[in-house]
Amino acid sequence: MEPSIDQVKVIPPGLFGHTPKAVSVIGIEYHGFGYDHVRNDYKVIRHMEIFSINKNECFWEIYSLKSDSWKKKDFDMPQRRT
Repeated sequence: MEPSIDQVKVIPPGLFGHTPKAVSVIGIEYHGFGYDHVRNDYKVIRHMEIFSINKNECFWEIYSLKSDSWKKKDFDMPQRRT
């Protein structure tokens, strides 16, 4: 069993918070939370879909607790469908 420190971390909004005001729909689907033992870091991965008048964009973002930041990842990975 992992130790608990009874702390809460508010995750920053991520890259979608910097999208232009012309965005009509933002779809966010969280896919996972886990521990990266190689980098000694906790991470969150989510899929983003941004629809605007000019273009549609889909990408993945990975949040790192250690750096307290999101990184955009452009790779093709199947989404979890419920």
